[in-house]
Amino acid sequence: MKIHLTYRLNCYKNKLRSMRELYCFYFIIKDISFMRSKLSLLILALMTCGAANAAERAIGDVATVQAPLAFGAQNTINATWTQDPSVSGTSVKAMQKLGTLNIQLTGSHAGVYVTGDGTGVSGGLATIAFKNTAGQTYVRGRTDSSIPQLSSTAIAGHNGPGWKLVNTGDNINLDIKAFQNVNNIPAGTYTATFYIQQYQN
Repeated sequence: MKIHLTYRLNCYKNKLRSMRELYCFYFIIKDISFMRSKLSLLILALMTCGAANAAERAIGDVATVQAPLAFGAQNTINATWTQDPSVSGTSVKAMQKLGTLNIQLTGSHAGVYVTGDGTGVSGGLATIAFKNTAGQTYVRGRTDSSIPQLSSTAIAGHNGPGWKLVNTGDNINLDIKAFQNVNNIPAGTYTATFYIQQYQN
């Protein structure tokens, strides 16, 4: 009887041991599955991160581009003189057109000052001298009286009498006319020198 009980007890112990082993095995398998799941997620994350890093890696040469922005053009002046075809012979009449001063401008401006060598004021009008190669003046020029006449301009270094052209565009034609009647003008070339500068209010 004692032997039989001992046998049964051993069988029961063996059975319990087997159950414990199965229980442990179950949790081991479960842990392995959990770890495999986490490992798969980790691998996927590493692959995604690696792909992202690979996409953001700088490659090739470095391009250098200068992109300036210019606001407001530089103020420049260009002027030319054209003699009027009516000027010929040895005389001119008062208010006869001597020629046209064409002034071309760039940049923002409110108007233009004009003066020159040998300018003066007579009867409230600014005049300019046309001199021959010997420096002699036989003809003086003027503008229309509707143009503001100045006893002194604001041009640095050339602040003699002159004219103020107000609200001008970028292309100006300033007619210069004879100040008075002149007869018996000696043959030769008579030249006036103008100084022109833009101004801003």
